[in-house]
Order: sequence, then C-alpha cells, then structure tokens
Amino acid sequence: MKGIDLQDCRFTDAQETLWDCDRVSIRNCSFENADYFGMHTDNIRIDHLLLNGNYGFQYSKNVEIKNSVLNTKDALWECENVTITDSEINGEYLAWYSKGLTLIRCHITGEQPLCYCEDLTLVDCTFGADANLMLEYSTVEASIKGDVHSIKNPTSGHITVGGRIGEIIFDENQKAPKPSPDLSLAGRGAVTIKEGINSSPCKGEAGRGSGQ
Repeated sequence: MKGIDLQDCRFTDAQETLWDCDRVSIRNCSFENADYFGMHTDNIRIDHLLLNGNYGFQYSKNVEIKNSVLNTKDALWECENVTITDSEINGEYLAWYSKGLTLIRCHITGEQPLCYCEDLTLVDCTFGADANLMLEYSTVEASIKGDVHSIKNPTSGHITVGGRIGEIIFDENQKAPKPSPDLSLAGRGAVTIKEGINSSPCKGEAGRGSGQ
C-alpha cells in the first residue's frame, strides 16, 4: 500500500502493521502490542509516535522519526538511511546490520546496541546503564553525552564520550589500542575513542587513560 497518512490515532493490537508499504506519514499516534511494526516499509515520516512492540522497522529504508518513544527490541535491523531525532529507544540489540543510521539527541537503553552497523552517526546521544558492549564491528562517528558502560571492537571512526567509559574491549579479533596523552585510544585501522577530560579513567583490555 502506498500513500498512508495517520494522525491522532491509537491502535491497541497492532501486530504486523504497515508491512511492505511506501510513503507513510504518522503524527501523534500510538501502537500497542505492535510486534514487527513497519517491516519492509520505505519512505516513512514520523512525529510523536509511541511504539510498544518488538522488531520495529526491520529492513525499512528512508525513515525519519522525531519526538518519539520506541519500546522495541531488535528494532531497525538491516535498515538503511534512517534518521531519528529527539527520541527515546528502549530495547536490546538495536539496529544491528544497519546502514546509514543517524541518531540525534536520542536516549538509548538495552544490551548490545548498534553492532555491525555501517556509516553510523551519533550526535549528542545518551545511553542507559544497561547499554553494554556497544558498537561492535561498527563504522561510526559519535559524540556521546554522559557515561558509557562499555564499548567493544568498533571497526573504524571516531567516538567521543563526554563522561566516563566503564570499559573498552578489543578482544583477540581486534588489535588493542595504545593510550596517548590526549586520552585518544587508537585501535584497529582508524578507530579513535576519546573519554571526557573530567571523567574517571577508563579500564579494561584497551589500557588506561588519565584525566590529569
């Protein structure tokens, strides 16, 4: 189906809603019991959405979401060209294997978010305490506010964390980085991870930095 416009709607049983659609606009809507919402749907524009249901927006392309709350695990898998702004995303394994995902001023919770991503961009995002082992095998440009539980095996890019990094992990599949005086940790390829100047030292297999 093409050309769908939803405004001020509430769906109480929305499993497998909006599959294989194109040109969808959603404003001020909520979807409950909404597993597999928006699968294979392209060209979506969303403002003020409450989504409760797992596996949201898998395999979707050209999506813009703002001012929304997405309670959905395994969301955005293998999506392409998605931008989410001023929103909250709760659920483990967020956006694995995505391409061209941009998150701006978003808060993210759940285990192992944003792994195996290509061309991932984070702008002034925050992460919950349970968001561990993030960014594994991802290419990423990230500015993160607050603390981060752990970062594991990013492939390339630059990651700046305003607060404390609990742990940086480069296992046997990646080359461990070496600390430098400016707190940058150069890992495999062009990976750079920078911890906030006023934060506590990071710890783990990646080595230690100093806030002095």
